[in-house]
Amino acid sequence: MTRQYNLDEIASLDYLLTYYVVQISGSVGHLFLLLLTIISRSIHHNGVIINFYLIFSFTLWIDAILLYTGHLTSQTHQIPPSIRIINSSIRMTGMLANTCTTLTVVFRLFISVNTALSTRLAKILSKISDTILILVPWVLSMPFFIAYLARTIPHPDLVIRTPYFCDYNGSVLNKVVTNLTLALMCLILVLAILTAILLIKLRSSQHGLVYVKTSIDVVLGCRILLFLVYSLTTVVVLSGTLNDAWGSFSDGPTLAFGLTGFWAFLLFFIQPDTFNAIMTCFGLRKSRNRQRRPSFLSVSASRPRGTERHEFDGNLTFNGSLNVRSSGSDECGDVNGWVDKRRLDNADSRCLGGGSSRCSSSSSSTTHTTHTTHTTHTTHTTNTDTYPNIFTEIHTHKNTDSDTSH
Repeated sequence: MTRQYNLDEIASLDYLLTYYVVQISGSVGHLFLLLLTIISRSIHHNGVIINFYLIFSFTLWIDAILLYTGHLTSQTHQIPPSIRIINSSIRMTGMLANTCTTLTVVFRLFISVNTALSTRLAKILSKISDTILILVPWVLSMPFFIAYLARTIPHPDLVIRTPYFCDYNGSVLNKVVTNLTLALMCLILVLAILTAILLIKLRSSQHGLVYVKTSIDVVLGCRILLFLVYSLTTVVVLSGTLNDAWGSFSDGPTLAFGLTGFWAFLLFFIQPDTFNAIMTCFGLRKSRNRQRRPSFLSVSASRPRGTERHEFDGNLTFNGSLNVRSSGSDECGDVNGWVDKRRLDNADSRCLGGGSSRCSSSSSSTTHTTHTTHTTHTTHTTNTDTYPNIFTEIHTHKNTDSDTSH
């Protein structure tokens, strides 16, 4: 059973160090992913994911301000008012901003999977641009940040030191922010479940046409599990806080909630693109392709040509393609799966993909073309349109070259 504290009581040193080390680790982890995404040649820059890393890294760092300013065990009167105000204001609004930016990432995935499956919502959802998603966390959180500053700057005595951090002793504003954060996190949980169902449906539609290594499914499963832990922990802790289920403060819920930022880092760290970029940066593998790969968060299909075996890496990106390539390609990166052209020739004539034209196979054994209206020709193996990885976007690139044959 975890210990409960009064407002004027400081938590034990072991618990304090654990809490702040977790915050610093999460902040440094997100900063590492941010710099890796910007610097690496193998990862495309994307505003939504960069915004996610930036907000998490900054808010977690400010949340641990008492550690690196030397006020780990200080009482309220020993902490300068400016530090107390910064800690309390950014901690609460940062909690809301972190939830909002997580929602934008999950919603981007939800849009992508709907596009891949050509659902009824796909056309409507596709109108939501990345610019809108980037602005959402700032538009929702900044008014509350201004409200906190307007309340705390004239009355710094209302900001007190609690067992773990500084908090504004104004119940109304705190409850509004907490309730809004809880509502958004519940929405994230619902969207995540719906997206998981759609991903399973997408994977089943690819059975027999697309081969994927078992390790990719394991990675996908681990990330879904981490995300469920992250969202469920937040919902449970915030619900208990609003209902005063744990008194003023207690160790267990506080430490569990503090871990959510680190879990969010692990959620994005566990993916092939990250490992490939790290290996390249540290010289563990030479990069022979100087072009940027499609970014951290998306999946789409390019169109292979020829009768040889084709491979794809299955990395999740936001605006790229699913890098289908022949086995003799010079591109760097591990091969996570491959498309067997012979199996596709013997399969049914439909093509997978979101919004693309249906295909019919040519009877020639050496020429594989698909004839659509308006003299558009594409290869039969083109539409392996999406590899179901988490946080993905689907793009289908039509080949409009006339009379293309291999």
